[in-house]
Amino acid sequence: MNSRIEKIIIGAISVLALQLGCSSVAKIEQTPKPKASPRYEPSRVFYGNQSAPLTIYRYVNLGSVLQAADSDAFKRIIQKYPDSVKIIVKHVPLPQFYPSSLIGSQIFEALRDIDQKRAKDFYELTLSTEQMQRLKSEDDYWNMLKQLKFPIPQVKKEISKGHGTFRILEDYAEYKSLGIEGTPAYVVNGDVLAGTRPYEELELLIETHLRGAK
Repeated sequence: MNSRIEKIIIGAISVLALQLGCSSVAKIEQTPKPKASPRYEPSRVFYGNQSAPLTIYRYVNLGSVLQAADSDAFKRIIQKYPDSVKIIVKHVPLPQFYPSSLIGSQIFEALRDIDQKRAKDFYELTLSTEQMQRLKSEDDYWNMLKQLKFPIPQVKKEISKGHGTFRILEDYAEYKSLGIEGTPAYVVNGDVLAGTRPYEELELLIETHLRGAK
């Protein structure tokens, strides 16, 4: 990524953090904040059923191994509730602390504009613990895409358009405006669970809201 553009983006995230009360590092939230209202966009990448009765928003910092630790819970949710939930992917990049987090999100959003299936494949792979430990720099991401035979020139072209980067900044601003602290974070029908949590805790929250939707 162009170093000048990267500095501008990091600066924008830093300004947003200060304006919206961001702490220097993500913390595990102790008390879930009720009734958060994320912005819904039908075109965003999602997992599950488009017409599911329950929509879940998942905020992730693609550069942190804490997200990889949560990937098992994420997969179990998808497997257990294939028709009952829709999980929408959102971003919380922290390039000041995790240098690879921004390029990971940018590649994901570029792939989203090219082929949503490949965007999902990339998302799941990067959030595996084994792969996350290998992704320390921007070059690591491009090498991975090369091995997967993803369309690198097309991805770079989409990134250069800036649409995906704008969505990422919107996600970050939304995350902070909702008062969430900690990633990964889930917003389930207005209730927030932030930081790495046991699958059972998330499952209980989902079951509670699914019963209320009936």
